[in-house]
Amino acid sequence: MRIARHPGYLILTVFALILTGVTAINIAIVQRPLFPLFAVLAALAVYVMIRTYRTDVHAQPATVRTWHALGTESLAVFGGAVLTYALHCNTPLDVVLSTGLVGTLVALFFKRVQVPAYCGAFVGMSSPLLLGWGPFLLAAVLAALIFVIVKDTYNGFGGKLGTIAFAGAFVAGMVLRSPFLEGNRFTVVESLWVIGVSIVSALMTYWVNIRLRQGPVLASAFVGLYLGALLILLPALPSALPVVAMGATFVGMSSYERLPGAMIVAMAGGLFGLLFIFSAPYFNGAGGKLGTMAFISTLALAGLNLTAKSAWQRLKTTS
Repeated sequence: MRIARHPGYLILTVFALILTGVTAINIAIVQRPLFPLFAVLAALAVYVMIRTYRTDVHAQPATVRTWHALGTESLAVFGGAVLTYALHCNTPLDVVLSTGLVGTLVALFFKRVQVPAYCGAFVGMSSPLLLGWGPFLLAAVLAALIFVIVKDTYNGFGGKLGTIAFAGAFVAGMVLRSPFLEGNRFTVVESLWVIGVSIVSALMTYWVNIRLRQGPVLASAFVGLYLGALLILLPALPSALPVVAMGATFVGMSSYERLPGAMIVAMAGGLFGLLFIFSAPYFNGAGGKLGTMAFISTLALAGLNLTAKSAWQRLKTTS
């Protein structure tokens, strides 16, 4: 079966832009001095979106996939979603531990489907207060369909899988008119904790992923499980930190080609923290929102890296 790349590119781009836009509006309202910086980073993300279209979508042929592969991946997305959702809704495990556990297990024992199953786990992070079983199953089916459409688009960017999940959960919530949940507001001290944990989590995941060569799924799931459990045991810290830690691992899932080095990963982790803080009023309860924030962060810092490289090459040429 031949699958055009354009629809998948459009889906991921649109949902990343939606979250970027509402976050920009919130920053302009509540923290205006930060808006110019965020606007520059958003512009860099858009630059990478345009560049990706030119190099990986418009200039490439349609993807050829077998029906068996499509069916296997779709079932893996659906299965990962249902398992994660059932765990955090019906056991003492919270959403972070459930996601980390499912991701670790599929990375260790079901390697061939670990990527789609982990994508499904992000759908499974949806809150039952937003998506009950019926709406959730719709979100899981939508994410499974979207996964096979976007297979060869935006490869190597951390947060891609979460954006797929967010698209499914968002559409299911909108179709069934489920109201999104209210978010938290953070003090200055809490915000510093969020940014600090985001940087540490992104770096740890990147180290396990790239330096230890364990791959993005195991790196994210294991670090998220470890930090999530550790931070839960420290009740004096802000309660959102386990979720922050899990979300920032998605930045560290990026390939070396997209984010080459610890410094750029740390910056992407810091941007994820800012996005977490300023997108807090929007789309809460939808699985995949964390991944979409990581996707935006990765795009922005990949754009910064490409721009810096281009400027350096021009400088060398003229000198």
